[in-house]
Amino acid sequence: MHALFCSMPKLLPARSVALRRPRILKANSPFYDHFMTTPIDKRDLPWIVLIGASFILGLVFSWERWGDPLVDCGREMNQPLRLARREMLYSEVRHIYGPLSPYINAMLYRLFGPAPTVLYADGIFMALAIVALIYWLARQLMGRAASTVAALSVVWLCAFKAAGNYMLPYSYSALHGCALGLAALALAARTRSGKRSSPRVTSARKGRSAPSGNWLSQTRGAFC
Repeated sequence: MHALFCSMPKLLPARSVALRRPRILKANSPFYDHFMTTPIDKRDLPWIVLIGASFILGLVFSWERWGDPLVDCGREMNQPLRLARREMLYSEVRHIYGPLSPYINAMLYRLFGPAPTVLYADGIFMALAIVALIYWLARQLMGRAASTVAALSVVWLCAFKAAGNYMLPYSYSALHGCALGLAALALAARTRSGKRSSPRVTSARKGRSAPSGNWLSQTRGAFC
C-alpha cells in the first residue's frame, strides 16, 4: 500500500501536474506593476488620484447627512464642550473610553469655537489618514490595483456608510484608535522592512540565501 501511494505522482500525466502550478506574472508583463508588489513611486499617482476623487465625490453627495447629532452622537459633541469649560473628565463628565479623544476635541473647540463643523473636520482628517494608511499597508502586500480596491472599499463601506461613519462617528475614541492603530502597524512594518534591507543585514545574509523571483518572497518582507 505504501508503495502504491508513493508511485501515484509518477502515474499522473505531466499536463495535470503542470496545471496545478501557480502562474506567476513575468516582470515584463503589462499587468505586473498593477497586480504585483512593487515599490511605491510616481506610477502610484493615478491610483491615488482615483482614491482622492472618490473621497471628494463621497463628501459632496453626503455633506452634512452623516447622521442625527441628537440620536447618534450627541455625547461626542457635549463632552468636549464641557471639558472646554474646565469640567473634569470621569469625575464630572461621564466617559467610558480613554481620555485622548475628548481632550483633542476640547482643544479644537477652544481653538476654533464649539461647532459641529469642527468635529466634521476632525472626522474628515481622520478618514483621510485611515484611507492613506490602508493604501500604504496594502501596497506592502499587493499591487496597485488591489491596493486601490482595498482603499476604495474602506472609503465606501466605512467612511461614508449611512450611520456611524467616519465623519460623524458614534465614538471619536474608536475613530482615533483605528487611525493610531494603523499608524503603529505602518511604523512597525516600515521599521521591519528597513531592518531587512539595511546594508549590514544584507551583507550578513549574502551567500546564505539565493534571491527568489517568487511573488511570496517579495510580498512578505514587511511582516515576516
